[in-house]
Amino acid sequence: SPTVNTTYTVTATATVGGCIATTTKQVTVAVNSPAVGTVTATADPATICNGSSSELTAGATGNTGTMSYAWSNGESGATISVSPTVNTTYTVTATATVGGCIATTTKQVSVMVNTPDITGNYDYIWKSGTSTDWNTASNWYEYDGENYTVASTLPSEPKNYFIGTGDCLPTDQWPSLSAEATVNNITISGGNVSIPENNTLNIKGNIGVTNNGTFTANNNSTVVFCGTSAQTVDGELAFGKLTFNNARGVTLNNDVTVNSLATFTSGIVNGNMTFETSASSADASYTSHVNGTVTKKGNGSSFIFPTGNDNVLGSIQASVETGKTVSVQFRHNSTGFSESEMPRWWNSNDNCEGNETRFDHVSNFEFWKVNTTSALSATITVSAETETEHFNSEATTYNIEDIFAAMWQGCWNNVGGGTGSVSVTHDTIIVSGIEIPAVSTRASEPQWLTLGSKSQSTLLPIELLSFTATCDGRSVLIEWTTATEKNNDYFSLERSDDAINFVEVARVAGAGNSIAPIDYAYTDYGIHGGDNYYRLVQVDYDGTRAVSEVVVVNCIEPEVGEPDVQAYPNPFNDELTVVLDNFGNRAATIEVYDMLGKLIYTNKVAAPQNSYETILNLSNLPPAAYTVRVSTNDFVINRNVVKQ
Repeated sequence: SPTVNTTYTVTATATVGGCIATTTKQVTVAVNSPAVGTVTATADPATICNGSSSELTAGATGNTGTMSYAWSNGESGATISVSPTVNTTYTVTATATVGGCIATTTKQVSVMVNTPDITGNYDYIWKSGTSTDWNTASNWYEYDGENYTVASTLPSEPKNYFIGTGDCLPTDQWPSLSAEATVNNITISGGNVSIPENNTLNIKGNIGVTNNGTFTANNNSTVVFCGTSAQTVDGELAFGKLTFNNARGVTLNNDVTVNSLATFTSGIVNGNMTFETSASSADASYTSHVNGTVTKKGNGSSFIFPTGNDNVLGSIQASVETGKTVSVQFRHNSTGFSESEMPRWWNSNDNCEGNETRFDHVSNFEFWKVNTTSALSATITVSAETETEHFNSEATTYNIEDIFAAMWQGCWNNVGGGTGSVSVTHDTIIVSGIEIPAVSTRASEPQWLTLGSKSQSTLLPIELLSFTATCDGRSVLIEWTTATEKNNDYFSLERSDDAINFVEVARVAGAGNSIAPIDYAYTDYGIHGGDNYYRLVQVDYDGTRAVSEVVVVNCIEPEVGEPDVQAYPNPFNDELTVVLDNFGNRAATIEVYDMLGKLIYTNKVAAPQNSYETILNLSNLPPAAYTVRVSTNDFVINRNVVKQ
């Protein structure tokens, strides 16, 4: 078994009877000797992103004969292409063949695989590929529960999508829809998404859209928010056609721009929207509208501001002059607004002089705030599910000739309405022919627009139908009537000597909720000669306060006797009524002591004047004898009482 060519010599020896004879012969053995030598294997690149490929190359040095290569993945050849989805080591076997003789040796090479380094709950991540087609599955990474792999199909149900930059993600070739697509949530981070014309993107997730990149929607493309739970939109976005069809509502955390059309099918949109010059709105109602500020850039065409609040539609239709901008916000409050929210809420003395038709009152339940650089001829529409948002439900007819639009311009000004301009149905008021001046004419004050009536009988949703004070010389009878009440806990009746500083003289329980007129009255004995000013503070169950107009009554100075204190009933159970008579303007302190002299109750009265009454709730005290002490800087009066 020689390893090289070798000549062998054989010597033959014959022996006969002791005689020896020899001879020799040579033979040569030729040896074929294949050699692989040094084998190499390289990967280019050695690290790839999932879905990409690497080129593997094998070679050998010092070899003789014919060379061949076999790879561990079943492929052959000196160079092959691989696309592993996980880190993979490949083995190549090199074979040299000479004259039928074979020699082999092996070599290993590894390919490292990276996946997108994106945190978040994403099902599909845009990876790009040979095209920008959103609807091509291989352009996406799909999460399989452990890793991101190249998608083979796109899902039929909504999923969460991510389009952006990062490890193993593109820097160009961003997705563009080629057919209708439906997603759960979509996040754009450093990338961009395009929706060409005549394509639709349906969004159903509660996060909806988060945009920190570029979102480009053709004016004839459509985006539909159609989730079954409340949805949000983060980032400034511009849409072509936009449809809201989510009964749970959509919240816009940043301003949204509409270039073509916004359709309100279902649900409230909370946030601010801007409509470009050619944009319009459709189908707004009390169940679907913008609860925020709507801004319109004018092109001279009629536009409906789809504003609303508190499940009430308050829209304005007007033509906005080209180059001008108008912003509208509508507010509605089923319990009425406070003075801090609206400049006046029920004050017939604030009507502008020179109005052909003056108001008896204006509505405290709904108003528009209008900012406009152009005078507007407008129509307002207020619509709710039931007429009780605007009218008393017991009313069967409405005097449309009494209803007008009222605008606050330093006073309540009549800006349109009445016969021929007002339409009233079961749940809707429409007032047309309203003239709204440009804000530049009243630049120092907001433009407040609400409903007003020239007659007290028109059943706009005011809280008070009347509020009067009458003096008989020794006391004042204060009377008021409510048309409707919602969540009304109580009235605090307040009195003042100067119409500036008021003190409470009585609390009167409210009716809570009522749709029928209710009369109230209280007799105040703590009057003084001259003007006595009164106002009502209406307090809701949640503590919300609304202050009425001030009424004034002039009384003759009454005869004043000695100060006196009454405490009754005596004995009492849980409540004890304490009456202070003839105290004038002396500040007083009411205190209750037990038999050991321990103070168990105290209350200061700022100015009880001639008569003051309060009810003490002493239900937490055990049955025993007690002393009621009323003191001023001038005197002290004690009354003994017994709780049984």
